[in-house]
Parts: sequence; structure tokens; C-alpha cells
Amino acid sequence: MPVDGDEVEIKPTWWVELDLAETPKLKSLQINGRLTFKNDKANLPLIKLRSHQIFVRAGEFIIGTETAPYDGKAEVELLGLTDSDGLVLSGTIKGGNKILASTNKVAFYGKPRDQMTRLLDTVEEGATTIKVDSTLDWAVGDEIFISSSTV
Repeated sequence: MPVDGDEVEIKPTWWVELDLAETPKLKSLQINGRLTFKNDKANLPLIKLRSHQIFVRAGEFIIGTETAPYDGKAEVELLGLTDSDGLVLSGTIKGGNKILASTNKVAFYGKPRDQMTRLLDTVEEGATTIKVDSTLDWAVGDEIFISSSTV
């Protein structure tokens, strides 16, 4: 099992299913095989992948599928400071730090959600409630944006 600071590589013939609630703080993760998140909301409501750099080089980083979207909460946390070592591609191209770079396939499939609706009443600055046109599947912690309009 990796520990904080490790440089991890998923080899070309490996298919890794991440089933930890939270990974150690990796120095780097290079994916040449396949990395997926275990879709088990009952036992793993949140899976958090933490690394300074993630490079999907010759492999695939896939969470969920079109036909079976990921049910739980997935987080990819990119670590480091502005002056941390950066990812260098092919020995010459500086990719920066706190980076998820891909030269192959990255695909995340989550539950489809309604994203837009209409306000039923004017909302004044400082209001604590709003009335909307339809029921949305909002959850605690969701953030909303109310745009201005003209009459």
C-alpha cells in the first residue's frame, strides 16, 4: 500500500479499483493501466484521491460509466504549493504543478442532475429563501448561482 510522499505508477497491465475512503498524499500518480473508483455508495459514500500530480500517460482514469454513473461522491485533490516541483513531460515540456495531465483517456460519469430552473419571485439582496419553478435535486452543501435579469 502506498504511503504519504510515494510516487505511484499503475502499470499497463493493471486495472486498479480504488476502494479507500482517502488515499495517502501521493507525490505523483502515473496511470499507464486503468484506474477506477469502486462504486459502492453504501460502504464508500466518498472516495478522495490526493496527489501533487496525476499523469494519465498511456492508461485510463475512469469514474463510473455512461450506463452506470458513479453513485457516491468522488474528489480528486491536487496538492502542493506554487513553488512545488512541476511535472515535466518528455523531459522538456513543463506541465506545472497541481496538475492532472492526460495523453490518453479521462472520463467521469456522475448522476445526471437538473441544473437550471426559473425563479418564481424576485430575490432581494440578503434574502434567505427563494422560490423556484420546479423541484430540483439539490443536496446540502450544493452551491447555487442566481443571475441578474432585466425587465
